Amino acid sequence: MISRTHPPTPGALRKARAAPKPANGGSDAERLQALLLKATAEDQLGRSEAAIASLTEALALSGTAALSEVRLRLLDQLADRLYTVGHYREALEHWMACIALAVDLGDIAGYVQAYMAVGGVFDAAGAHERGLQQHERALAYSSALTDPQIHVNVRLYLASDYVHFGRHAEALEILDDADRVISVHDFATHRAETSLHRGMALLALGKTQTALVCLREGARQAEQANHPWAHTMCLMRLGQAHDRLRNPHLAEQVLRSALVLAESGDFKRQQREIQQTLAILFEEAGRAREALGALRATHALDLELARHAPVSALEPHLLKRLDKLDTRLRLELSRQENQRLRETQNSQDQLLHRLHIEAYQDALTGLANRRWLDAQLAEKLGGWQGQPPISLLVLDIDHFKAINDDFSHLVGDAVLRQVSELLRQACRGHDTPVRFGGEEFVVVLEGLPLHEATLVAERIRVRIASHDWHAILGNRPLTLSAGVTEALPGDNAATLIIRADEALYRAKRNGRNRIEAATA
Repeated sequence: MISRTHPPTPGALRKARAAPKPANGGSDAERLQALLLKATAEDQLGRSEAAIASLTEALALSGTAALSEVRLRLLDQLADRLYTVGHYREALEHWMACIALAVDLGDIAGYVQAYMAVGGVFDAAGAHERGLQQHERALAYSSALTDPQIHVNVRLYLASDYVHFGRHAEALEILDDADRVISVHDFATHRAETSLHRGMALLALGKTQTALVCLREGARQAEQANHPWAHTMCLMRLGQAHDRLRNPHLAEQVLRSALVLAESGDFKRQQREIQQTLAILFEEAGRAREALGALRATHALDLELARHAPVSALEPHLLKRLDKLDTRLRLELSRQENQRLRETQNSQDQLLHRLHIEAYQDALTGLANRRWLDAQLAEKLGGWQGQPPISLLVLDIDHFKAINDDFSHLVGDAVLRQVSELLRQACRGHDTPVRFGGEEFVVVLEGLPLHEATLVAERIRVRIASHDWHAILGNRPLTLSAGVTEALPGDNAATLIIRADEALYRAKRNGRNRIEAATA
């Protein structure tokens, strides 16, 4: 007696969300916003046809490119209402338009939502295998998303599929997965539906008493969440469970309550199933007249549903169109994945660049640091045979400790930064000044022999000594001393620096503010 039903589509599950507000303003946008709010209110009052009319009017106002994202939601919501009242063919057309627009917008979430719903239309057309395929593919696509509602929605669809195909253990397993997400995000409407489908699976397994507990809880949750579809479904299954337990009076009472809800919400498929169940119940009780009335109501609903039957869902051209859209989606997913990879690569490149700067740049002055110098000198001198020439300057600010003592370390830092800037200005474009440590600096001069390097050092010394230091040091002058040496075959970084350092100490001993050159 249990027939196939589907959970409400993603649009219905999002009813509680605030209606999207168009970004472009203007009278059409304001009218559209009002219609969305009106449709939400009508839907909550059970006035499905009125909600459909409001959404149809809103859809007509959403044709501009600026409102494409709003139009996507409208198509989904309108298709959901049409599906709920049994207008399957119209629902299918809107969901197909929704899928096409989602692909154009690169909206994977919108595509997956509509794709799942089209699977429900296949079920309504009797193509249950194709419906299951749609939902399994939607599950695969949803793995690229982080939306918890989509995570739950696709599992609700699949749970219903599995119950229909007798895969009850899989249905219960996937409902457990959905419940873990629901418990984190407190999705009240979804909680009612997992209880519904759990009850259906347990009922099919013959665990009727346990199923009754789940279905009662689902009905309670649905009523609290103002979710009439789930409330109707839970009561309908409860009535069928009581009938199975040979409680015809209680079964009839619950089924009549379900019928009131189904008629209020204009749920045609549920009305038909309830009337059919009541007809069997009345016939078994010998209530022929009431059984006949229920059968007539069932037949009338069959005719009404047939007028909107989604026969086009089985037509080859629609299946081909779906396959083409599916191919476009895979291309879009590939494009988005490539974009994410590029963004990740750029992020990693930026991180490496920042780490490189942090590793090889002096934080105070912005010059290269000792670590950079060690690496560069090792590279330059490794296998070097004497050409082109390489010279090294080691420079030290005279009496720097006294500046720190007399003015403060903040002033000392300002002096170091200014000296660093003057060094940059005095060096050639391909020369790299280095803060070696404290107030000591080094410059590697490629292509310059000792006498030319000495001239460079003198130029730097003069620039420092003649600079106006008044803003930092008042009337106190600032000078530096330098040692210069030229690399020789067999030199390494340590021997070259030591030789230049010895020349620097001679400059200090000989009165400071001077240059001394060192030879081998």
